[in-house]
Amino acid sequence: MKLKLFISIFLILIIVTSYSQNVIVKGKSEEYANQTLRLMKYSDMITFTQEEIASTKVDKDGNFEFNFLLKETTFCFINLDILKGFIVIEPSAEYTISLPKKTTKTSEEELNPYYKPQEFYFTIDTTDKGELNYNLRKFDSLYNSALLQIFKTSYAKYKKSKVDSLVFTIDSLFLDIDNQYFNNYKEYRYASIRKSAYLRDKEIAIKKYFIDKEILYNNPAYMDLFSDIFDKIFSTSSYLADWDIIRLSIAKESFNGIDKALSTKDLFSDKDFRHLVIIKGLFDLYYSNSADKENILAVLDSMQSFAGKENKVIINNFWKSATSLLENYKVPVFELPDKDNNLVNLNDFEGSFVYLSFFHPDSYVCKKQVEALEKLYSYNADLLKIVTIFVADSPQKMNDFITENKCNWTFLYYNKDIQLLKDYNILVYPTYLLINPEGKLVKNSASSPEEEFEREYNSYYLDWKKEQVKKTKEGKTLGND
Repeated sequence: MKLKLFISIFLILIIVTSYSQNVIVKGKSEEYANQTLRLMKYSDMITFTQEEIASTKVDKDGNFEFNFLLKETTFCFINLDILKGFIVIEPSAEYTISLPKKTTKTSEEELNPYYKPQEFYFTIDTTDKGELNYNLRKFDSLYNSALLQIFKTSYAKYKKSKVDSLVFTIDSLFLDIDNQYFNNYKEYRYASIRKSAYLRDKEIAIKKYFIDKEILYNNPAYMDLFSDIFDKIFSTSSYLADWDIIRLSIAKESFNGIDKALSTKDLFSDKDFRHLVIIKGLFDLYYSNSADKENILAVLDSMQSFAGKENKVIINNFWKSATSLLENYKVPVFELPDKDNNLVNLNDFEGSFVYLSFFHPDSYVCKKQVEALEKLYSYNADLLKIVTIFVADSPQKMNDFITENKCNWTFLYYNKDIQLLKDYNILVYPTYLLINPEGKLVKNSASSPEEEFEREYNSYYLDWKKEQVKKTKEGKTLGND
């Protein structure tokens, strides 16, 4: 029996190892000494949910190294405050990268919810002209120049032959590159050039670039073209889907109705591709002003059972994004360091209401409301925990704020987690939310402590207590049956 168990474990290890290969990404930059770096990827390229692959602490001399397993070529990035560096990583490879000069956001940039970092490709320390990132960077420069030429010229003057000649000129510089990821990237970037210049018919584009082709979930060129062609496919302006049937199916919360409507078209005969199109259509519709959000969520929930592995990932991310700030739905769970660098998880407060706030050190309103929050904390309301997530460029700024303002409640440093701010849609500081003992959102944009929050909380607390009594009675009744 033990021998069989050992053999089973050994086989599992062989299978896992055969799919995942070790990767090292390292470098040195004294400017980043003692800082934690996080290597990220997009979990999917519809919702653009960020997912951590690995993290590392830069030592006192500036050395850093990510060491992790990877099973496929992956588009990755590192957030560096006002910069966002990209690197495409291949399994079993080793990279030495150069970090740019360290810069930090200004107070205005920190407080601007629409601020976007500058994007760039990391420079790889290599003499290999066939290296993937070297060629991607070179290709993108030529591609962007080609697009600029096209946009500067009227569509009527930019003939098909001229575009094809432009593509041929670019492609002639990369004929010796034998890398499947790169060749796929080229193909879909060329498709975007043709679509921008002359390929107006979406059906022709779908047949040429998507039918009987592998779905490249992790290739940004493929997903950019896909998102462009299927943008708002479930709107009345799209001729690729029957809006009346789609609208009726959503109203009936019927995924099968939508699936059947699309499956009658030859363009969508492949199940996984059709489901990806449906996800994209529902995603765009959900974030439009005309959507019935609850119905779309019901369709999404039904779809989960029929979707393939990759599409399930997108559905899960979509669900979390869509429901994260809907009342009576679970809020995103976080785990962040407190002032003593102890990790605190939102689930640690299970069984209590959480009055969650987001603070910034340069916000006058945040400083002004400290006294009211301290009074609320001292009041020690039944089942109420006060938690503040502090958004600053260093945890020391949070500790200084706590000391200067004599704050006694729980403070957590946001730890440069950009995804957390997106999940909670933090546009202004302070922002307040109220979460119930089950981890569900009670009130988005809750009142500030200077307003009516205490009365607001008492009302929610009494309603929750009544609900618990009702559930207990119902449980006893069912038990007696």
